[in-house]
Amino acid sequence: MIKIIFILISIFIFFTFNASAYAEEPLSILADQLEFQRNKNLIYGRGNIEIWYEDKSIFGDKVEFDTETGSGSIAGNVVFYDAENQIISEAAEFNLKTGTGTLHKVVGTIASRYYLTGERLEKISTDKYTIFDGSLTTCCEDIPPWKFRIKKATIHLENYAFLTGSYFLIKDIPIFYLPYWIIPIKTKRATGFLTPEFGSSNKDGYFINNSLFWAINDQQDATIYLTYLEKKGIREELEYRYILSKNSSGIFSGSYLKERDTERDFWKINYDHNQIFPYNIQGVVKIDSLSKANPDREYEDDANLRTRRFTDSHIRITKSWFLRSLQIIGRKRDSTESDYNETYTQLPEISFTNQKERIRKSPFFFSMDSSLTIFKNEKGKEKIDLERADIYPKITFSFYNHPWFTLTPTIGVRETYYSKGISRNDGFTRDLYDIELKTEGPKFFRVFNTSIKHLIEPRIIYKYIPDTDDKDRGDIIQIDPVDGVVSQNTVSYYLTNRVLKKSFIENEKSKTEEILRLEISQQYNIAEATRNDTPINPRHPFSDLRFDFDTHVIEPLILNFDTTYDVYNSRINTANTDIGINHKDLWYITTERRYTRQPESTFITGITGINVKNVNFQYSSRYDETNKEFMENDYSITYSATCWEASFDIANRKYFINTEEKSEIKFFFLITLKDIVSIGKKGNLGLIQRKI
Repeated sequence: MIKIIFILISIFIFFTFNASAYAEEPLSILADQLEFQRNKNLIYGRGNIEIWYEDKSIFGDKVEFDTETGSGSIAGNVVFYDAENQIISEAAEFNLKTGTGTLHKVVGTIASRYYLTGERLEKISTDKYTIFDGSLTTCCEDIPPWKFRIKKATIHLENYAFLTGSYFLIKDIPIFYLPYWIIPIKTKRATGFLTPEFGSSNKDGYFINNSLFWAINDQQDATIYLTYLEKKGIREELEYRYILSKNSSGIFSGSYLKERDTERDFWKINYDHNQIFPYNIQGVVKIDSLSKANPDREYEDDANLRTRRFTDSHIRITKSWFLRSLQIIGRKRDSTESDYNETYTQLPEISFTNQKERIRKSPFFFSMDSSLTIFKNEKGKEKIDLERADIYPKITFSFYNHPWFTLTPTIGVRETYYSKGISRNDGFTRDLYDIELKTEGPKFFRVFNTSIKHLIEPRIIYKYIPDTDDKDRGDIIQIDPVDGVVSQNTVSYYLTNRVLKKSFIENEKSKTEEILRLEISQQYNIAEATRNDTPINPRHPFSDLRFDFDTHVIEPLILNFDTTYDVYNSRINTANTDIGINHKDLWYITTERRYTRQPESTFITGITGINVKNVNFQYSSRYDETNKEFMENDYSITYSATCWEASFDIANRKYFINTEEKSEIKFFFLITLKDIVSIGKKGNLGLIQRKI
């Protein structure tokens, strides 16, 4: 009680004589013993010192403080807290007004991530420090895996650390001497050079990528790249990003390379802009263009970009309501195949869609798809210039609707106008209607042990499109699915088995998830079954039998399989398999197999990984089973620790230029010192996007 009263009296006296100096922020000094010398404006404190001012706090055993100047000294088990900084020292001189000071024999952290030691530390400002005879690292261990031992270092937060007379050490073993070194000390975006990336390739030779990041302002930034390819030349690249408002953002990227050995020009432009206008009208602009010499196929690591067949540039404006949407789109697609010249454009397409909605309070529902399109298509020397208008309203009647059984008939009327045809230059229309009858159920289920539920859901769909307008249909230029509508008289049937699992989570709540699904389906063509049967062309009314199986019974295992079976020739026409397993994050395997009989092709892609303590080994591949050759093999090893990471990658790939097969081997090496620097480049490996 005596201590508390003495402290309160001391603080009262202190503020009585210094109200003007600390009018905005209160100052608090606590201690076991406090002495105030009024004539000298000095406070002396001993034992369990606590000083609180603004966002700063200082602890120690002995303090002397000048209330007039704000300067003081403290000794014995000194601890400084300042925003995200914590520094321990034996003694210190400080000034609370200026936020500066000098600390002796220090150990601590700044910006919550940089660990430092030093014989002396001078705090020059709130975000600038100078260390003498100390060390700097981002590792928190007593013996850090790596650190810089420094003679002198000036650290400017959100800027750079300038090191003089430093050594780089691994486990206290000096590796190399750095007479002068600059380290980025940044957690926020800021203008500056990025660490170079480098690697090697048998096609390009050694390569090194230098880049400059430019933080233009809070809404815009850009990155400029210069990549030196030993065998090819210099590739220039630019990325520009902007967020002008919450309703306007975009990104532009472009690159250019003139190959030194072939004189070919490789260029690529990508631009994406998203805009939200008043009344929630959404606009999208996308420019996707590249040179005839395809930079994606020859220089990209991303498998999706290397194998794409078309570029896709478009402008789209969309207005959506609750169940309706209006869209205006202009699109241009160019073939990326060097031996196949095709340009496809929509200039423009206006479409209006009405999702299924109830007509007042009746049991009838209305929906509609409609579009007006101008097509321009060039395939080599063949040119197509066509206008098309299509309207397709439908009425659906909820005839019989129960949880266990539904019967839903739908009738649609479709009219399509074409400005020209294959053999005519005048306009004509295609008129047709269609009828669909859909039944679901009766559904059967059984519950096992209150947590497993098995459902059986039959479904039958009858679809009829009459065989009318044969002459006009035969004159239609086929461009998209709207043009491919043909007469139909079919019954499709589905049998779906589902297994649901109920599990309990916190607060006695439960969740239900599907752990297994098997669907068997087939189509019966009534028109095919009733036509004339001949030995040369026998009737085959049944389609391939399709099986689709998905399972996730246990958490680390995924097994998906779908196949189509030819019931007349007793053979499999297509088969796709996905298998994946992850065993306690120690190892994982994922593989995909894609098989088609016509045209015959089989590709197997897979990824395998093993985690041993901090080491990850990963292998991924793409195998052409038909031609019995590997199209791609990627190898990667990564070591990850708390404050550093190192990886080594090898990519061995095959690609085609004008039907000529070529191969490339790339080597990547990357070492990262956490929150300090990354040296090298990580390969963009992994052919399967999904890993368990």
